[in-house]
Amino acid sequence: MAGYEKPDNSQYWKYIRTESKKITDLPSYRAGSVYTRASGMTRIVDMTTEMVPGAPNIGTVWFWPREGTTDRVGVAAHTHEFDETLGFIGTNPDDQDDLGGEIEFWIEDEKFVFTTSFIAHVPAGLKHCPIVMRRVERPIFHFGFVPPGKGYL
Repeated sequence: MAGYEKPDNSQYWKYIRTESKKITDLPSYRAGSVYTRASGMTRIVDMTTEMVPGAPNIGTVWFWPREGTTDRVGVAAHTHEFDETLGFIGTNPDDQDDLGGEIEFWIEDEKFVFTTSFIAHVPAGLKHCPIVMRRVERPIFHFGFVPPGKGYL
């Protein structure tokens, strides 16, 4: 049984996504990204303009704790010609600010280190990343989005 119910002959189901896009052609800055629980990150569900015409491109990922692994680089430094918004949200139900780990995030030549949940907006043309998952103690929810028809997360 599917994990959802929808009305028969729904005219609006086309606006909803319940699974991730199959990744076959990643951009160069995502080279080497492996999305499995064993790798420490799992794609959850995505939406792209190709899937839902007019929608922004949205990607979601879980980052998982792993024994004996530190300094996992998520994405290499890069720029693109569109704005991007990235979020990293902790999963502590008693403290929404607690990231449950430590993330290093770069914008241009400035390094930021977070142990609290955060959202970053990166304007077009601004170099950003790498993202370094220094420590993951509890699952961390990550999302990113870009305007319709622009890039893939």
